[in-house]
Amino acid sequence: MPAEVVDTLDERRSLQWRPTAWEIPKHPNQQYIPNTDAAGQGGYGGCLWIDDKMFYFSGEWSTELKEARVNIAVLEAWAVVMAATTWGKHLHGKKVIFRSDSSPACFCLNKLSSDLEEMNLVVNAWEDVQFHYGFEGLLVHCPGVDNVLADLASRADQNGMREALQNEMDRQGMDGVQLVQCEVVWRVHDTNINYEQQLLDCCRRRTNLLR
Repeated sequence: MPAEVVDTLDERRSLQWRPTAWEIPKHPNQQYIPNTDAAGQGGYGGCLWIDDKMFYFSGEWSTELKEARVNIAVLEAWAVVMAATTWGKHLHGKKVIFRSDSSPACFCLNKLSSDLEEMNLVVNAWEDVQFHYGFEGLLVHCPGVDNVLADLASRADQNGMREALQNEMDRQGMDGVQLVQCEVVWRVHDTNINYEQQLLDCCRRRTNLLR
């Protein structure tokens, strides 16, 4: 029986147990806590404060994704995985709190499962990226009113993005913190998180089933 159980396990995963304890900070903008956001008819964004730098990424969804109206929780979860792939190299060996204003995304990524095919694509990537970079992540809900920097990164006009973020940092008293723009890392080892085509395919299949 033990051999049969072991045969069902993913060989990439460790069998070693370790205790888990999380310290949940009260303020969203703290060191080594990635904050992310997604806007269904806008784009995606994320920020991470490390030492004297505030790293951020920002992008706009394609016209096809906007028209497909992908489940917003899936887009929110996808933005979290973008943060994990982009900044995972800074998180090795840490227990990392991520923040999102989507409760469904928090539930699915922490549970590592979903009834939605497209959400499970993102869930699997979330697990794989943690394993690759050697960190343990927990996604915590952050009310939208507190998730301001990530919200700006997902919604502000790209031409005025840097100014909008800098103004908000000044408002929050983050003197001496330098803004650094990052490109999203879409591939980590053999994990490719560019799921646009898969998400569009899922939406088309669901639409066909409803006809």
